[in-house]
Amino acid sequence: SGIGVYRGQEFQNIVSRGHWQVFVAEMVIKKTLSQLENFIKIHKMYLIKGCYDESTELLTSDGFKHVKDIEIGDLALAFDPKSGELKWEPIEDLLITYWEGSMYKLVHAYDKSLLVTEGHTCIYEDHRHFKYNGERRLVVRRVENLLSTKWRPKGKIKLIRDKYFLPLGSWRGRKSRFSADELKLIAWLITEGNREHHTYGWRYMIKQKNPKYIDEIEKLLEHLRLDPERSVDSKGSRIWRFRKKDNEYIYSLIGDSWKEIPREILDSTPQELEVFFNELMKGDGHNDGHCYYTSNPKLRDQIQEILFKLGFATSYYHRKENKFIDNNKVYKCKDDFIINKTREPGSLKKIERVSYQGLVWCPKVKSGFVVVRRDGKLFISGNTHEQQENNYMLYLRKIFDPMAVYAS
Repeated sequence: SGIGVYRGQEFQNIVSRGHWQVFVAEMVIKKTLSQLENFIKIHKMYLIKGCYDESTELLTSDGFKHVKDIEIGDLALAFDPKSGELKWEPIEDLLITYWEGSMYKLVHAYDKSLLVTEGHTCIYEDHRHFKYNGERRLVVRRVENLLSTKWRPKGKIKLIRDKYFLPLGSWRGRKSRFSADELKLIAWLITEGNREHHTYGWRYMIKQKNPKYIDEIEKLLEHLRLDPERSVDSKGSRIWRFRKKDNEYIYSLIGDSWKEIPREILDSTPQELEVFFNELMKGDGHNDGHCYYTSNPKLRDQIQEILFKLGFATSYYHRKENKFIDNNKVYKCKDDFIINKTREPGSLKKIERVSYQGLVWCPKVKSGFVVVRRDGKLFISGNTHEQQENNYMLYLRKIFDPMAVYAS
């Protein structure tokens, strides 16, 4: 590419191979930088090979964030392809640029999609290798290299070359200060709890109608040596109202946050997360164990984070408030989010080329891959932000077809 190609090949060969584009880019950048050298010093240079669209969110230690809310130094959930582990890593740099043109829409199961620019780094599990060799292998490719050479009639959808499955990472976490019984108590407070103002501050309570879970809660309170006031409402639900001493103890567990999961629990070990989530499912989970219901967007995000750390593929959809009739009986559904979980990560079904106009962005983390969310589904996908110190010409020859160049 560049000067070497220009000197060593005929101009006709350069044009036919497309090297002239790289050559022109180098000349323009070199000329521009040389003119600026008199009054500024360029110490970093980046070439962006691929980016996410504006609606894609990044999973950080403060929850899911859109690009406008992400800051350098935020902790992002990263994926290490060598160890297969999920871990928090600081965002070293964040590049944002405007893009007008085509993007690739990676469509997965249930039409959940990820929208990326050309050159974006994708990571999948090679199903064909697993089928014939019995071992899992991660495949890292640019999005255009996932495509088959065959086009469908309209020319907008390309078939997938092989069958690729979304990877799932493993989470180690660290031991929290909570016992198993305390984790269960916090889970019941989130799902079936309430609080009211009292003379000494907040007064917590738990309400439950299912006889099976009433017995479980009674045993739990006995193990924790809590002695709340007990009553039964008009619908037959048992209510536990905690006394002053017990309320102080509960406050020491959850602090000021209410109907939210403390960060210490979210970052705890898989064993603790499993105990906690199983208890949550008893309160707001579906009977078949595959769905969780909540109307709280913050809790929705935290549940998805827990599921992903436990090795589940997870997505959600928003169910609007409505009414339906079943067996001449009218049922009312409230406005809430339904979070699905499965051990099957789902495969890449097709890739579409779509038009896009708006911001695209690219974070930089050490491991090279981050956890993002789009259309309610979580993905592990590439960090395509690359940096070269000083020798920008050498680096530009190394990378073909950057979608943007950024210098600071």
